[in-house]
Amino acid sequence: TVNGTILTTDYQNYNYDLKVKTDHFMALNKKSFPEQEIYGPAWISSDLRVSSNNNILMVKGDVKLDDKSELNMEISSIDTNVSNNEGIIVFVDSIESADSAVAQSLKMISSKQASSARLGLAMNLEVTKASKLNIYLDKSGGDYLKVSGDANLTINQQPGGEMAMQGKFMIDNGEYQMMLNQFLKRKFKVQKDSYIQWTGSPT
Repeated sequence: TVNGTILTTDYQNYNYDLKVKTDHFMALNKKSFPEQEIYGPAWISSDLRVSSNNNILMVKGDVKLDDKSELNMEISSIDTNVSNNEGIIVFVDSIESADSAVAQSLKMISSKQASSARLGLAMNLEVTKASKLNIYLDKSGGDYLKVSGDANLTINQQPGGEMAMQGKFMIDNGEYQMMLNQFLKRKFKVQKDSYIQWTGSPT
């Protein structure tokens, strides 16, 4: 449902103040073309306020990824070749503060999705373990991370500024597949209570 007001004096420039509520709305469909990097099927329920003032657009509110959604991401900008002992997997101690290659990739994607200088965001995003997150590190299907878990993320961006994300994706279960030289495949089980963490700017 959409409720609110739209104001204009010349029918060319508009200011508006809208309340938008969705219930099991399909935000992303299945992959429809080879170059598509983010796809579903993924459904959301949301309670948002969308407002504008001149050239500034603000979106505030809460978004929940509905159960049985499957969010797929293909990371085409990462070099997944493993040579000279330089791999794409980074193993860290759980007490150390370090980002994985996957976390860095997710930050890059989220930055690309909110690059408009006129857009402002103040959103809470909830994900439950009844949904799946699949991250493909190369389009040939070699290296990938498939996980499910819980997340409560805050996403903020001042109009004209950079987007900031805070929160953890707590992994309940999942697997990581690594391919070496296009011949050898090895799967690793992701330990429960592992996490992907955002602590600031996605870039």
